[in-house]
Amino acid sequence: MSAQCCVVGTSSALVQQVSSHGSGISAPNTINTVKDVLDAVPMSKHAELLPMLRTAATRLSEFMNMPLHELPIDSLVEVAPTFSVYLKERRYSRNSVRTYCHSALKLFRIAEELGWSSENQPVTEGWQPFMTALKAIRCSTKSIIRFAIRKGRTPNELSHSDLDEWKRWMLLSGRSFSTVRKTLSQFRRAVHKAGLCASLPQLSWSTDPDEKRYRIPSSQMPEPLRSQVSALLKWKQDRFARGRPRKGRHRPVSARLLEKWISGLYGFARDIDGRAKVQSLQELVTEDIVSAFVDWALNVRNMRSNSVSKLSMLYAAVRHYPALKGIDFKWFSVLLRELPPDEKDGRKERRAARLVPYDVLAGVPKQIRQLRDRGCSDARQLSWLCHDELLIALLVTLAWRQRNIRECRIGDPETSNIFYASLPPLVHLAKATWVEEALAQNPHQPFWQFHFREAETKTGHEVRGILPLNLVHILEEYLRDHRPNLIGSIDPGTLFLNRRGGALDLAKTTNLVAQRFYQFTGHRVTPHLVRDILAYAWLDQHSEDYLTVSKVLWHQDINTTLRIYGRDFDESNGVCRIDEWLLSRPL
Repeated sequence: MSAQCCVVGTSSALVQQVSSHGSGISAPNTINTVKDVLDAVPMSKHAELLPMLRTAATRLSEFMNMPLHELPIDSLVEVAPTFSVYLKERRYSRNSVRTYCHSALKLFRIAEELGWSSENQPVTEGWQPFMTALKAIRCSTKSIIRFAIRKGRTPNELSHSDLDEWKRWMLLSGRSFSTVRKTLSQFRRAVHKAGLCASLPQLSWSTDPDEKRYRIPSSQMPEPLRSQVSALLKWKQDRFARGRPRKGRHRPVSARLLEKWISGLYGFARDIDGRAKVQSLQELVTEDIVSAFVDWALNVRNMRSNSVSKLSMLYAAVRHYPALKGIDFKWFSVLLRELPPDEKDGRKERRAARLVPYDVLAGVPKQIRQLRDRGCSDARQLSWLCHDELLIALLVTLAWRQRNIRECRIGDPETSNIFYASLPPLVHLAKATWVEEALAQNPHQPFWQFHFREAETKTGHEVRGILPLNLVHILEEYLRDHRPNLIGSIDPGTLFLNRRGGALDLAKTTNLVAQRFYQFTGHRVTPHLVRDILAYAWLDQHSEDYLTVSKVLWHQDINTTLRIYGRDFDESNGVCRIDEWLLSRPL
């Protein structure tokens, strides 16, 4: 094994040389450190692995900043994730990282074979039923238990704060948010299925995780309901549909949300309320069924009224749908008005806690650039760093919606969203000072521009602009030197790519952005949260300049901006303005 860069440990991480000729297998009660294991290996069946194990132990000693004769065997438990990050940062090859981590695990297994037992043995025995329950699951769910054992937590002591600490540890170890969420979900489901929830009293088990899957996809609905739902969704998405209000057209994402509510309502009616005879849309959207669903959602599932109120999408669809013309749906609006307001449960405070200072986010692209400047032996990895630097830089500069970021196409001005061309005549484009100076020297000077058409924006209006100067250099470098290295077998034509060289989707974009922000700020920041942070930062410096925020965020109506971001301008702000005004008045 070799690496392109070998980092020598600090002076306190002196590693004692291990002789390849052990005097014999030590007695089990003397196996306490990694050096004890290495001394016992020559006389065991693993003698041929000694050179590899010794090299891995040396790297471990450097990583833990501790000599081998002091390095406890307990430290090998679940060390692989953080150990691998340490090795990657020092530019070891992928095969070397994998081999070193495997050797660390092998040292632990050999210690167990030689009779070593952890000081946390009573804790380990308490977790044995859980290890058995998770045995058939092929994922890292057991890492939760091993993490608890390492912290000395018994099943009675494991708390939500421990799980939060495990999640942070997994994320810092390089795991993605989707992987961490999936692992935790599988752990909870396996524990519930094994009937072990009572053994974890510090964790909340409000419902069976499988009960959340009450929705039934439209493809599994009976006829004619399946065809009716399909026709309704098509009617809501067509460019023109008879009887539909002008502003009643749905984008695909909104249509999927409508389908989700219909699937939930049918799943409730069939499997929970027991109405097996529901066969059509007319039989499903009735006052009796919808009222019972709202009652169950609020009182049994403890959903928020704000979430249940989104049933208004279904009401807006069915009351104008020509196939249901003649049916009175006035009861629907009455039911929605009867929804109780949500109690103040600290959501505003929790949301505020998620907001990271804008200056912190704006510094992340520079940190990624510094990581690139250190050099990397893997050219493809270097290209991915440039890709992510551009993505984060564009996000903190323009705060585009996630859909526009992941679907952004590059190419010619007629069909793409980002292109390099002269400014179009007779089209209004505000120009920064540096643009005006360039045009003064060359009226036909091309610039990097963006253009999203009506169908490509959430609000349905055209958006144009000139890319800010701070994005131009990194964009040109990425397109020239790095994007060609990342394209898969087929070029999707999008500016940003997934790790297989194809187009990004919703989940991968969220995970990629959140992962990068967490890596450099310690906070999980999603693309949508960046929009909020930028808006608050601008308003903090420019008082009530909501018009600029409205245009930056592509809000078609400034009332939308006022409704979302004006809610933080309350009575205290009014008092502050009066105070400043009075102090500024001459005596």
